[in-house]
Amino acid sequence: GVSIDTMTLTGDDKMPLRISVTATSYAGALAFRNALITSPRIAGADLETISSNNGTTFGTSVVVAFKPGMAK
Repeated sequence: GVSIDTMTLTGDDKMPLRISVTATSYAGALAFRNALITSPRIAGADLETISSNNGTTFGTSVVVAFKPGMAK
């Protein structure tokens, strides 16, 4: 599973969104990113970091860019 810890919203629809999540596995962190990019509103989603928390969970930061006009 994956839980969202924080989302950094800027109020600017041209700026990327940063989402910090905790995943129960490395594969779960990748699946979260891959699920985001299937959205027709998303132009791209990049994993900024994936770090292991003693091998039990993985902290991940994903930067999401919206297609023009899709963040409103």
